[in-house]
Amino acid sequence: MKLNMLIDDSAVVIDDFLPNDLLKQLADYKYIPNKASHSNWNSTLFGLTDSPTKKSESYSACLNEVFVNEGLAEVKIFKGKKEEYFKDDIFKRLFNILQTCPFYPFPKDNYYFLMGMYKYQQHSGINWHDDGESSLNFTLYIHPHWHKNWGGEILIEQKDSHPLAIGSDPNRLVCIKNFVQHKVSLTATPTPRHTIQCRLKLINPNIITDEMIREDVRAWSKDILEPINKTLKKPRCPYAGQAWKDNKVRIEIRQKDKPYQEQLDEHLKNLDFAKTDILLFCDPHSKYSEDKAVETAGLYNEKYNKDNIYFLGHHPNVHGNSTLRYSMILVQNFTDLVKASDKLEKTGFYTHFKADFYSHTVKRRKEIYNKFFKKN
Repeated sequence: MKLNMLIDDSAVVIDDFLPNDLLKQLADYKYIPNKASHSNWNSTLFGLTDSPTKKSESYSACLNEVFVNEGLAEVKIFKGKKEEYFKDDIFKRLFNILQTCPFYPFPKDNYYFLMGMYKYQQHSGINWHDDGESSLNFTLYIHPHWHKNWGGEILIEQKDSHPLAIGSDPNRLVCIKNFVQHKVSLTATPTPRHTIQCRLKLINPNIITDEMIREDVRAWSKDILEPINKTLKKPRCPYAGQAWKDNKVRIEIRQKDKPYQEQLDEHLKNLDFAKTDILLFCDPHSKYSEDKAVETAGLYNEKYNKDNIYFLGHHPNVHGNSTLRYSMILVQNFTDLVKASDKLEKTGFYTHFKADFYSHTVKRRKEIYNKFFKKN
């Protein structure tokens, strides 16, 4: 591995990046494309322009397809919690080399990393573009041979001169920073321009996105509610797994700029229990105590129990849960909830819980239900 070129604050070029055995394994990997450029990329990427300031607005039929095999690796590290997937060990080995290379700033935490494989046919290329919010973008050439007259160079915009051309030499890594204008020139040979493409995007640790919340809620169910509990000899919530499997869990997230009650009431208007077993209304913007979470659910029960809707407040401290960082209101059909609870009670499920929990939750809930719906 040796540094070939450092281009201002825009890009890094490294030659002889990988050991020869890993390079060959990557080149020989069974390539099964799952995307094609013409049907998946913005048409402006196929124009033939010489300047990054003159992007073509129309599709150019003379550009052949770039075939893509995405999903070879996916790594997410957020606040020390790591989730990773590698389709093959060779991609994990490549990732480990990428993240330890000394020639560019690979973060230790709070990032999202994706890896794919590209094959450029003869007369294919990509017009001027930048890679947006991706902090670092990697191109690794894994073809065994490449002649300088075959095209396929990466051209990088230079402020006061012509674009800088970087050749597609085998085992060369080109690392380009975000918002740097660049393009891939047309390939002039039937030999495929064969690359590994990686994108790395930083995650702001102080921002909780809706996607993160949905992932947290799913992880909470998988880690807390669905595993078999040794004491209960059942999951804490025996119905949770099936509800997720049937796609009957609905997650809604409170937006900061609107009142809590207004948003929840709006979701309730559109709630169809024929399609939804449970609505989880998450509030990442308010700091509730456990008592406040229970109180909020109680106020909604007073208002909506008569309409056959039941509310349960959930606080992140419950069950020693460390994955959820915010409170939730759980909304269910009252009749369905009571029927499911009755079935569990017949199995002795609640005998393993503390008496005050049974009295204040299960028994009290049944009494309220009977008050509204029990036939005389």
